Amino acid sequence: MNKYINNSGIVIILLLELILSSCQKPVLNVRDLHAPVIISTENINFFRNNFLPVPMSDSLTWMEDISLNSTTTSTLCAIGGNLVFTTHNGFLYTLNGKTFNQKQNTKIGKWMNSAPTILDGMAFISGSTGKYGLIAYDLFRGKVVWKEYGDFSDGAPVVFDGYVYHLTSEGKISILEKRTGKKVKTLYLEHDPVGSIAGNGEKLIAACRDGYLVCYDLKTAGQIWNLNLGAPIYNSPVFVNDSLVVVGNYLGKVAAINVQTGRILWQQKTNGNILNPLSADGERIYVPTSNGRISALSVRSGALQWSYQTETPPCVPMLVTRGKLWIGTSHKWLHILDKSNGKEIRSILLPGRPSSMPAFINHHMVIGIEFRELAVYEVRHE
Repeated sequence: MNKYINNSGIVIILLLELILSSCQKPVLNVRDLHAPVIISTENINFFRNNFLPVPMSDSLTWMEDISLNSTTTSTLCAIGGNLVFTTHNGFLYTLNGKTFNQKQNTKIGKWMNSAPTILDGMAFISGSTGKYGLIAYDLFRGKVVWKEYGDFSDGAPVVFDGYVYHLTSEGKISILEKRTGKKVKTLYLEHDPVGSIAGNGEKLIAACRDGYLVCYDLKTAGQIWNLNLGAPIYNSPVFVNDSLVVVGNYLGKVAAINVQTGRILWQQKTNGNILNPLSADGERIYVPTSNGRISALSVRSGALQWSYQTETPPCVPMLVTRGKLWIGTSHKWLHILDKSNGKEIRSILLPGRPSSMPAFINHHMVIGIEFRELAVYEVRHE
């Protein structure tokens, strides 16, 4: 009897330790402050171009699946040796990117549709519903610093020069002090926004469902131009470089626009409706359409360079790395293409439908899988 009681006590203690460790709030080590940030926000950077300008090997071996309490948002952020990401049901996670056995999370909101924006050890997190539309979380102290009541958003904020620019679902851009959350100004789009605002350090550009693009100057917070592309837009604008922004509308037309003037430089019709985000590097714009066709357009002229047909459309943003394009589809495939010619390098059957684009950290590839897990692959260098 005593032996049974003693064993039961040990089991209870172990269960308590497991519960407490799983409820630890997400924190990072101070040394991670100076580690390079590979991915910092939704669509990787404030250009929203899904471009990671480093070579990545496609020699992948499945290692393990990691359970979560909900589906990840579309971008897993890497800071130092950790992954930082949100789930749709309002949790913020940190995960050790070397051992993958130190998983921490905290409930921070009701519902989220975008990745956090991470800068200087702070995570700025948009809420889609609930009580707060923007939350600032200190990743080194493991605590919320400030919250913005209301002002809900489906996109990730932009942070420049000590200010947070937060595009709300109601068509406002709230400008808040990064350190305190004090609101200093509100801009009004007068249109229904979609996705995340994009920025290049001097200009902010927002896309709107009624087909408008609106550009603001960061120094003056004044509107520079607005442009009607003639059909609904359902994806974020993408900076190809500091002077060129591209966007695709529902009818399948891609437009390239001069950032300074708002003048359309070229337009190109693709074969299908554009609903998902475009991706871009310095040479090409990669366009997914609803019929599964991927088109690569020249940055200079918009001319079609190649196309690739998938069985089903991409369900997450397409990742561009040096030499490769990574496409996750709704039929659980990850297609890896040579981005110079559209030839397939290899395809990998995932354990489920992807919920995020791939993230690379410490010789591993990690990808969100519906509905409650991450898949981890070991990467062997080429």
